[in-house]
Amino acid sequence: MRSNLTQLLKKNKLNINIITISILLLPISLFVGPAIVEILVFLIFISFIYTFIQEKDFFLIKNFEIIIFSFFFLIIISSLLSEYKIISLKSSLLSIRFIVLIYATFFIINKIDYFLKFFFIICLGSLLINMFVGYLQFFYDNFFQGDLFLNKGVWLTESNPKLIVSGFFGDEKKLGSFLCRLFPLTVGLYLLVSKIENNKKIINILIFFIPLFFLIFLSSERMSLFYCSLTFVFIFFYAARINRKNIIIFPLSIILITSILYFSDFNRFKQTVDRSYEQIFPKGRLIFFSVQHSFFASTSFELFKANPILGIGPNNFRRKCSEYSAHYISEKYNYDKTTIYKAQNQKIQNCSTHPHNIFFQLLSETGLFGIIYYLIFNIFLFIEIIKFFFKKNYNQSSFFFLLPIIYYLNPLLPSGNFFNNWYMCFGILGLPFYLYLVRIKKK
Repeated sequence: MRSNLTQLLKKNKLNINIITISILLLPISLFVGPAIVEILVFLIFISFIYTFIQEKDFFLIKNFEIIIFSFFFLIIISSLLSEYKIISLKSSLLSIRFIVLIYATFFIINKIDYFLKFFFIICLGSLLINMFVGYLQFFYDNFFQGDLFLNKGVWLTESNPKLIVSGFFGDEKKLGSFLCRLFPLTVGLYLLVSKIENNKKIINILIFFIPLFFLIFLSSERMSLFYCSLTFVFIFFYAARINRKNIIIFPLSIILITSILYFSDFNRFKQTVDRSYEQIFPKGRLIFFSVQHSFFASTSFELFKANPILGIGPNNFRRKCSEYSAHYISEKYNYDKTTIYKAQNQKIQNCSTHPHNIFFQLLSETGLFGIIYYLIFNIFLFIEIIKFFFKKNYNQSSFFFLLPIIYYLNPLLPSGNFFNNWYMCFGILGLPFYLYLVRIKKK
């Protein structure tokens, strides 16, 4: 494998090699540090622009350009018309480098033999390294209680001994998010490049999934645990088409794991589930995930009503949300006054760096035009989900490449900042692989 890669690099020009190596290193950079991500994306951007000018047999992704570039120009216009132009342009204008990343990856997949296999090995290795470090941290902090050469796990309080495993991410607590987003991409690559029999692939995926799921549980990231479970559902349906026996094996395994965790209350799992239910249904009233998230959503809607066409500008929620007080939001949307306080009498806030939901962020920051594009993307993804479940000749392995972008764009659940480099990179990372498989199928 190493000799194959070396031979490929020797045959190609320097700019092609820079793009190839940089893309291969991206999964590693996503847990090493954001500075490395920026350096690699910059190298890919510069090298690919040069390649685009020089290369004669460049593959265009038809129809994709119209949607993605018109959305790009839309958010630039929104930034230029916003109150904080320069700051907003840093988010909108620099998004071009991730669009280029899609094209660069698509180009390299078509150009470089064995690239899919190399990328699979890097993704698998990244998962294994993070799982090893996560479990090492868990056992070390639980049984040795000492300083490790890595970040220590986070204990909530002495009276509430719940360990939050964070691995390389430390106080950022994004280990679960990293694992749940890279896992479906790795599954898609494994189904694509592995030559073993399909049923053995499924067994290997299940064996790998169980310790991954447990570690994401230890990270105490509820959304990551949900996304990991959702990935399992898609794997289950894929497995059921291959062998009907898997219809029994897969559900039983996940039910058994979650039941043991819940009823044993391991690492306060039962308490976490019960508290999550209370947040979503305070006093029996359904709200958007929690009172805090509802305040963010309500503030976003107020900002949208004041700027309905193009919004307040990308990444400007943090600067404009203070125009509406938490008291105003509470009165306007008739929130129960007893629910606007967190534990320890800490007031609910309606201001943050972003609304913690992609739909409400784009609604307030890009207005109606931005939401139209957002809905187009989500309708496409919804159609692909329907095809996955019901279309007989659908290439199901390609669907796993769409899961990271589904998790990135989900309109219903809490999420990170749409313009955050880490989330955006993860969100689009599987897209060129999906586009490649669609192009192969059309051929």
